[in-house]
Amino acid sequence: MPAMSRRRVIKPLPIDHLSSHPIAIRLPSAGFGALMRLVIHFWMIDCEPMPKSNDELRLIARCHKPTWALHRDEIKQAFNDIIIEVLKWKAKHDADVERLQNWRAKGVSTRRIRSLAKKLPAGVPPAHVATPRLSEATKAAERGAAGGGSGEGFKDT
Repeated sequence: MPAMSRRRVIKPLPIDHLSSHPIAIRLPSAGFGALMRLVIHFWMIDCEPMPKSNDELRLIARCHKPTWALHRDEIKQAFNDIIIEVLKWKAKHDADVERLQNWRAKGVSTRRIRSLAKKLPAGVPPAHVATPRLSEATKAAERGAAGGGSGEGFKDT
């Protein structure tokens, strides 16, 4: 029996801007499908820059040449408007994930210290307890500095 492959985990895609964009609403089904495919592709490649070539974009959108020629400008305009909002949402989501990871690390460290303290005889001070080192960006965020995290997480010592 072949080994089962793991499915790729896809973060939730924010589609509220896509469904309410005035150009996207006016597009026919084929044009809206092409736009949706471009947005999904952009999201799946983790918001990396998209190709500039019309042929490459058409192939990503899996759009018929005449349909692409007819709706290309509208699709590009809507896509450019939508990705701005998608990037804002991604930045917020990534900051939330980093904050949750930091809270988790603090909780793990606290539980570890308490666990070790219970194992020591009464009155004996605990020796050095190894806890994860936070990145400089995380330390700055905890102090209330402006700007998002670098996404580095923990540094190995």
